[in-house]
Amino acid sequence: MSINPLDLQVAIPKSVEVSNIKQIEIQKNDVYVQQFAISYDNENKIKKNRINKTNETFKMHIKGNNEKRNEKEKKKKENKFLGHIDIKV
Repeated sequence: MSINPLDLQVAIPKSVEVSNIKQIEIQKNDVYVQQFAISYDNENKIKKNRINKTNETFKMHIKGNNEKRNEKEKKKKENKFLGHIDIKV
């Protein structure tokens, strides 16, 4: 089986096309892995932000409760001093 010059003229450009297609197929997997890694990192950042925001609101809630408790204690102390008056005649 011999190769004609016409066959070579067709085969050489086709081999370049085939190699380009094969290279694209190989790169697709790498691109998918990179995109997955980026989306995974973004999801982790979002989850961390949610946790931090939840913790901040919980801290604010605790702070609010502590402030209310402190105000009640101050009122009790003030009321104690106002209720006792000793008068000697």
